[in-house]
Amino acid sequence: MIKGKPGNMTRGVTKETLDGISMDFFTKISECLLKGKFNFTPTRLIRIPKGLGKTGERPLSIASPREKIVQKAIALTLETIYEPNFSENSHGFRPNRGVHTALKQLHIQGGTYTWVINGDISKCFDKIPHEKIMKLLSQHISCHRTLELIKKSLINPAMLGKIIIPSHQGTPQGSIISPILSNIVLHELDSFCDNLKKNFDIGRARKVNPKYHSLGSSRYKSKNPILRANHLKRMMNMPAKDTQDPNFRRLIYVRYADDFVLLLICSQTEAFTIKRKISDFLKNHLQLELNASKTTIANVKDGFEFLGAHIIQRGTIIAPVRRAKGTTDDKTLIFRSRHVRRLSVLAPIEKIIQKMINLGFARRNHLGNLYAKSRRDLVNLSHYEILSFYNSRIRGTLNFYSFAANYSQLRKIWWIFAQSCAITLALKYKIKTMRKAFLKLGKNLKDPNSDTELYSEKSMKVKHEYKTRQNS
Repeated sequence: MIKGKPGNMTRGVTKETLDGISMDFFTKISECLLKGKFNFTPTRLIRIPKGLGKTGERPLSIASPREKIVQKAIALTLETIYEPNFSENSHGFRPNRGVHTALKQLHIQGGTYTWVINGDISKCFDKIPHEKIMKLLSQHISCHRTLELIKKSLINPAMLGKIIIPSHQGTPQGSIISPILSNIVLHELDSFCDNLKKNFDIGRARKVNPKYHSLGSSRYKSKNPILRANHLKRMMNMPAKDTQDPNFRRLIYVRYADDFVLLLICSQTEAFTIKRKISDFLKNHLQLELNASKTTIANVKDGFEFLGAHIIQRGTIIAPVRRAKGTTDDKTLIFRSRHVRRLSVLAPIEKIIQKMINLGFARRNHLGNLYAKSRRDLVNLSHYEILSFYNSRIRGTLNFYSFAANYSQLRKIWWIFAQSCAITLALKYKIKTMRKAFLKLGKNLKDPNSDTELYSEKSMKVKHEYKTRQNS
């Protein structure tokens, strides 16, 4: 569980790794833990760039690989205690849950909702108070040795070069126990929103739209076929239910780590009230701050971004007009049935392309036209290694966006990768152009020595495949 992940083999402040580890090490660690004498060595602090579209860097703490064994043991213990009680609306850093399960919940449940609150907590992991973490832990854990050990991991300092940086608040990013600790704290927000929903949801169904009902009644009574047809056309272009019904409200809450959304059926004023209540709860109960500038309220029809996907409401499906059996009279036309579509979860094609430009797979000329670009840093690798490099990126992209309602548009992303790979191989073999590379190596740029080809899917049809994953 530790050695199997390459990142966990990265050294800390010392050169010690998992190589040469023996049972004697585990015996000594066990004795230290039982006596309460175990102490963590300072972590090695590095700074890495933030994700696409974000400026600046974020700190990453790297612990000793051998001390990660202790961290993993703590994390497994906490998971055993807390996992059964965590909310069904929480998806981050949990077994068999992830980005896809969070998006699936919105896809299935959110089709009729009006407003979305897209929440952003300011520097959540960096600012969670240690006192709050320990207070919540002490409610379920009575072993003072365990609590003492977790406290030591939280206050453990980091080293940036030769500078020692003390830890007074927050859970270190990069620590194995940070995700479970943050979930324990943010479970308080989950519980608050669950209670908010219980008090917010009212009404069994929306009342009928009076205009829709009036037109239906007039159409039924009228003997004029043209008037009946006009009424029917108008009815099909308006909601059958009153979307502003004050006696019908609903709320959905979904969280992944420190990102969360709330979908609401209510007025815009009530949406702002909900946002304020969440902000007050975070500030007063968890000592965290809702980022006012980044926490937005928008109409679901306008779409919103969440967990790397673009989510938008597609409206309703209207079935064809049908006549009652055995009749020909236009007056017996049966109303067309309406089916509310689920939320459409899309791959943000333009953002993916921009990321590919940032990573050197593509470029835009002075006119803004998109062109594939070679990866000159790969030219000295073997043909097999170049294909493996591109295949890992292609598979990763297609697997992540397997849920996308616009999955077929990812063919454009595949083609950029394919062109970039062809240009890179053209440079390697000194055959000048992408076209000549495809002519020489075939459409999938086959390696003659290993028979490896550039990965390609036979069908790019939409499959709405939401995957679960086992965290480890």
